[in-house]
Amino acid sequence: MKSVCEFKIRHGSAKYPRNWWLEQFQSSRNTCGTAALGCAAAPRTGRPVLPILDFFVFRDDFRGDEENTAGGGCATRFWFVHHNQTHPPSCGTGESSSAAEGGYGPYLFYLFFAACRAVLHDFVRYTFSGAALAALALAFLLLSNTAARAQATAIDGPVNITVDTSKVRNYVAPRAMGMHTSVYDNNLADPQIPEILRAAGITTLRYPGGGYSDSYHWSVYKMTKSKGTDDAGYLAAKADLGHFLQLVDQLRGTAIITVNYGSNLASTGGGEPAEAAAWVAYTNGSPSVQKAIGKDSTGYDWKTVGYWASLRAAQPLATDDGQNFLRIAHPASFHILYWEVGNEVFGNGYYEKDKEGFEEDLHGPYDKDPKESANLRKKNHSALSPQTYGKNVVEFVKAMKAVDPTIKIGAVLNTPPMDNSWGPDWNPAVMKECGKVIDFVILHWYTGGLLPPDWKMLDNPSYLSAPQRELPDMMAALLELFRKYGGENTQNMQLVVTEMGSRPFAKQTNPHVDALFAADAYFSLMEDGAANIDWLELHKPSFLDDKNKPGPVYFALQMIHRLAQINDSIVESRSSQSLLAVHAVLRKDGSLGLMLINKDPKNDATVKVKISGAQLAAAGTRFDFGPKNQPNGYLTTGGPTAGLGNSFTVNVPAYSITDIQLPKAP
Repeated sequence: MKSVCEFKIRHGSAKYPRNWWLEQFQSSRNTCGTAALGCAAAPRTGRPVLPILDFFVFRDDFRGDEENTAGGGCATRFWFVHHNQTHPPSCGTGESSSAAEGGYGPYLFYLFFAACRAVLHDFVRYTFSGAALAALALAFLLLSNTAARAQATAIDGPVNITVDTSKVRNYVAPRAMGMHTSVYDNNLADPQIPEILRAAGITTLRYPGGGYSDSYHWSVYKMTKSKGTDDAGYLAAKADLGHFLQLVDQLRGTAIITVNYGSNLASTGGGEPAEAAAWVAYTNGSPSVQKAIGKDSTGYDWKTVGYWASLRAAQPLATDDGQNFLRIAHPASFHILYWEVGNEVFGNGYYEKDKEGFEEDLHGPYDKDPKESANLRKKNHSALSPQTYGKNVVEFVKAMKAVDPTIKIGAVLNTPPMDNSWGPDWNPAVMKECGKVIDFVILHWYTGGLLPPDWKMLDNPSYLSAPQRELPDMMAALLELFRKYGGENTQNMQLVVTEMGSRPFAKQTNPHVDALFAADAYFSLMEDGAANIDWLELHKPSFLDDKNKPGPVYFALQMIHRLAQINDSIVESRSSQSLLAVHAVLRKDGSLGLMLINKDPKNDATVKVKISGAQLAAAGTRFDFGPKNQPNGYLTTGGPTAGLGNSFTVNVPAYSITDIQLPKAP
């Protein structure tokens, strides 16, 4: 893996022909401080990003006309030096060459650095003036390492893997291994679910589930009717809050809860902070605390913290008064720490020119006629805006933390930069209003291209390469948002990814690719510091079917669990082949866990591994999961393996995940 710097060439000019660019690029290659591209320290860490130029990549699909920016500040700005320019001594904007013959940009290319991609602060982005498209393309072609800049199509030789246990990339967060659950799940309360989830390493369950969250009222187990219609959705018999928390208790895990931003209990307006505060009181409060929550804007009285906590602690009544589902005989707090304010609120119709949107949001009215709803949404446009959402998030934070100041509360963002084409102002507008008071941001990551001719079939190679292609851009954009809008809160900001999977409704030729993607994506996001990651969803064939039979993603997460425990160190690992992903974990007992993911559907991989920073035993344990290694039950199979130590060679079957556990040398 490589770190990436992205450069945008906006204006073309014949003044700087191919040979001039070649001279600049070649003189900059693997140098520092003396050529067109100088040395620079990574943001925050002050660590140099070296060597300066490993290879170039040219791409012409950049869209937009953003202003020149230097995401990491003065210390990280790189410059191309024109014939008559000197290296700028301080931050500023680069000199733009005049538009002349040779055409205009924008032209986009990458510079790759030797530092690992997942060290977030090594990634920065800039805009520059440049030469014509033809000259640039030729320069890049001459200078590029073609094998490195393009996604490989096959593994056709040995793959070199290096691991350095002395370089810690991140830690396995306590809530990282999550799973999306839903109130419409008829199997959520199946008695075997806790044991099944523990075997897969799941610690955290998201509730109440996606778009339902903005219509769901936890205290009465009812839904607001959808978008002015008579559709109240479906609620499973045993998926109410009481049953869900009992599942969490049996799992010996925790939850991340999405409070209702879209609708109030009366279904007459948007979600109420008081309803969310009462939810915090029910899960986290003490029966002895009589702090008033108070009335919401409709006049509904949400009583006191102690009222809801006492209801949680109580035994069910002999005659159900309608609240027995909340009486679960649990006096102790559940200490639910992470809370989301709404689900995909950016889909509320604000960006839909002729539609009402897909996410419930009664901050603006609906009509039973979708066309009239769209008109009503336009008339109430400001009530659906990112600014309004951001301001309302602040009110939710105040109300919920008044009940429990230890909780963490997050705001919904769209996924940058992939979603910027339709909602480019959502993230900065939301963060400007609430960035200084929230604790984390929420992204949903669905990925993978679609194939012609009908554009309905999932493109497996693009899906499997997404962790390496998309996460650097995503993390860089988030860091820039944190820097601009977080203030003193920036250092504490976290990321959670509460929905993840392949592109919705895409057809798959091989469901096994979900396993390869999930293993790589969970590990990559953990390396990037995500506090929680949730696959969508618990009962979906990729994880568990409606008979609780495990699918490919179940075993992929179990393979992570075999290597990594909470607070283990994720250490630096690199692969020479884009179709062979690697992740490594140094465990607290000094042993090393190594995951190798072969994304080639046809070819086995001969993998040469070299490990530094720790002395490891020659004998260990190996587990495999793939088309040729299918478990019979709920556990992946493995056994002892020899010939390991700090340097060894292994074979990884096609489309498979291999785990190797290496004990510390005696």
